[in-house]
Amino acid sequence: MVRLGRRKFRFRRFGRRLVVALIAAAALTSGTTPVGAECDGPVPSFRDVAPTAQRVLIGDVVAVQTGGLTEPDSSGLSSRFTLRVRYVPRGTAPAVMEISDMPTQPCAGVMVARVGDRIALALDGTDYTPPIPVNTLAWIRGTPPFNDPMFETITVAEVYALLGLAPPPTSTVPTIAGAATPRGDARLPIVVAMFGLVALSIGWRRFASRSSQPTPRRLRAR
Repeated sequence: MVRLGRRKFRFRRFGRRLVVALIAAAALTSGTTPVGAECDGPVPSFRDVAPTAQRVLIGDVVAVQTGGLTEPDSSGLSSRFTLRVRYVPRGTAPAVMEISDMPTQPCAGVMVARVGDRIALALDGTDYTPPIPVNTLAWIRGTPPFNDPMFETITVAEVYALLGLAPPPTSTVPTIAGAATPRGDARLPIVVAMFGLVALSIGWRRFASRSSQPTPRRLRAR
């Protein structure tokens, strides 16, 4: 009876351990598989996030750095970049911002951009159901990564309209370092040059007409 009791005790103890191990394995499997399947969502829509964002700003990417989650590739895309802020329609922002592996949403990648891109950022907003904290961006100038339609393009005026604001005066013809002068300013020197040509033409005709008239001869006294 003693030996039998020991065998029963050992069996019960082994059985309990087996059950606990099976439950743990089942929990581990059920906990990892759905997350892996669901955690491949897109970058949040800028148009959906902007109205809820605490900060909305627009700027130009002036430099990229290495050492981030996305290293600069052949196209120059990097997850670490320097942004020169141009407009801040909501919230506050410094004149220059250093963006480093800025998350978008838990199941999507971080923000990336390249030198020369003009982007709009919507920070500290919410999206999805139930709502979760998100950040996102849209391209005003430049090509979105990989030409993927999930990365939105937008204009400065549209960003302000999403927030119920009037766009800044320069939003339709922004001043860009190294860019051509807007058409409205370029017409003035052309008009001045045309007037100068007309005045020169009139002056030349008058001079030609005078030079073509015969010079009167002087009479010599006899």
